Amino acid sequence: MQATGYINKSYYEAEAWLISPVIDLTKVQGATMTVTEEVNKYFGNANEEATIWVREAAATHAGDWVQLPVTHPTVDASKTWSAVTPIELGLNDFAGKTVQVGFKYTSTSSVAGTWVVFGVKIEDNGGEIVMTAPTFTPDGGTYDDDVEVTIVSHVHVALGNAKGIMVV
Repeated sequence: MQATGYINKSYYEAEAWLISPVIDLTKVQGATMTVTEEVNKYFGNANEEATIWVREAAATHAGDWVQLPVTHPTVDASKTWSAVTPIELGLNDFAGKTVQVGFKYTSTSSVAGTWVVFGVKIEDNGGEIVMTAPTFTPDGGTYDDDVEVTIVSHVHVALGNAKGIMVV
């Protein structure tokens, strides 16, 4: 997934969500999600503008989105991009439930970073894989050929009068 509000050398106000299909955590006592990603230096604050959310996905309703605390990799002052970095996020509060994961990107007319997610993996606390999505390298190869589930369900882009891109 790549999300940006920087188009044709201009910054645009945008909000875009990438929402996963339902993920079954009903048989686990706890879980960790690893997101392999990189960000560029054009965010105002990447931790507030490239966020990750989880909600319960019950059969009759969807719960409220809960924002996970994310600390994106830093971008060295002499570079444009961070290193491709795996970040780990705890999902223990969602053990025993079915969930959806949402990746939310925002930008403004003055700052519009670019966020690239190369892959997502959810493991139970015993290290067993619950779900993996393709993990791509920046050069187009893959880190993990054992893909069980693709996380992409649909892309919702709410841009109002602005432009923006989220590519999956």
